Amino acid sequence: MTTTPHALQRIIGFYRQLDICTPAQLADFYHQDVVLHDPLGEHRGLVQLCDYFNGLVKRTRYCHFDVHHILSDDQHATLLWRMDYAHPRLRRGAALTLQGCSWLEFKHERVCFQHDFYDMGALLYEQLPLLRQGIHFLKTRLAP
Repeated sequence: MTTTPHALQRIIGFYRQLDICTPAQLADFYHQDVVLHDPLGEHRGLVQLCDYFNGLVKRTRYCHFDVHHILSDDQHATLLWRMDYAHPRLRRGAALTLQGCSWLEFKHERVCFQHDFYDMGALLYEQLPLLRQGIHFLKTRLAP
């Protein structure tokens, strides 16, 4: 029995227009003991996850995801996505894009584990003027 398609649609809909949420809303597609791991840290349980998402929403002008490829079986899924966002302190609030992917594990039609993979340099470091120049210098020096 395949359990992930319905759960996948719920979570993709949530990320499509990321907004302020409550733990009760997240419980529709995340397991109560969910663990989300990404380059910024680890978040355990619905309350921590909700705090993480709400902090992200409050700090950005907007943030939404376009999932453009899905690989899944009964208990797992990999999502390839593009995040479009604007942060008032990065590039003066200009529109930015980040490519990434997420590994999801399901339990009882809820995500119980999520590991997000993305380039922290593209998200943050390359958006800060001094670091951007240093990273550009290093990339040109290291390029074949």
